[in-house]
Amino acid sequence: MKRITLAMSMLVAAVTTVVAQDPTPPARPARPAEPTPAPAPRAVRPVRPMRIDIDPMPPMSIDIDVHDFDLLRDNARDLARAQADLAREASRIDVEQIREQAREASRLAMEDMRFNIDIHEATRLGEDMAHALRPLAAMAPMAPLAPMEVMTPMPVTAITGRPALSRCALAVGLP
Repeated sequence: MKRITLAMSMLVAAVTTVVAQDPTPPARPARPAEPTPAPAPRAVRPVRPMRIDIDPMPPMSIDIDVHDFDLLRDNARDLARAQADLAREASRIDVEQIREQAREASRLAMEDMRFNIDIHEATRLGEDMAHALRPLAAMAPMAPLAPMEVMTPMPVTAITGRPALSRCALAVGLP
């Protein structure tokens, strides 16, 4: 009851504070902007003419030799083969590094697991020992029990298998 009263009084105080504040005055209308004059045009400065000196290239004679094409084809084939070998070697090195990293991660995980198991085992043994060494609290002497009344079993109806109810319980509508 005290919490409800406190909550209600806090709500009333908050509403009262909000109602007691002055309303926000309306904003002043904005002044129209004064037009700014356009900037005066600048005079164009003369630009120096550019001088590009290009010496004409003498015409090149193109000599096509069939043996040069064969040599170029062989060189291209050798370069492609070397490139494929380098890619294969790089891939093999990457796979080896990944395997080594996986082996190291597996070894570290096994060490961590062993360490965790050792810590958990030591903690459990310590708790067991602390529990075994803790003295038991003294128990208060128990008062003698009064003799119990003899209880008769409840009669069970053969139709429902449930205990028989009195006429009063049936009249009220209990199941």
